Amino acid sequence: MERDDLLARLRERIVAYAAYRLSRDVAEDIAQEVMMLLHEKYGHLSRLEDLLPLSLRIAKFKIAGLVRKSYRRGEPAQVSVDKIPLPDHGSNPGAEYERKEMLERLTAALAKLGDRCRELFRLKLQGKTFP
Repeated sequence: MERDDLLARLRERIVAYAAYRLSRDVAEDIAQEVMMLLHEKYGHLSRLEDLLPLSLRIAKFKIAGLVRKSYRRGEPAQVSVDKIPLPDHGSNPGAEYERKEMLERLTAALAKLGDRCRELFRLKLQGKTFP
């Protein structure tokens, strides 16, 4: 039972160390990875004095790797979807009124033009160019 208590205390310290820099969920994941690594590669160590500095060093490297991967993916610079304003494609009464007024003035101005000028204006609106 002594070994289980030792590992439980060690895990608590690793989680506390990682949670200081990261969220609690990520700290739990890092602690689990560190504990697996200690079991696989450092099973011969059994004293807390040996395991604690080693586990904290491993956790430090795991945190640094996680932060590097996060920056490489551009996660810190990402903006939340909730904060991005969506364009309003609905009707805008002010813009509709301005468009309607401009159309009325354009129609009145075209009515005052002669036939030849109206024809040139129509061709210009169709995208034709003139020398």
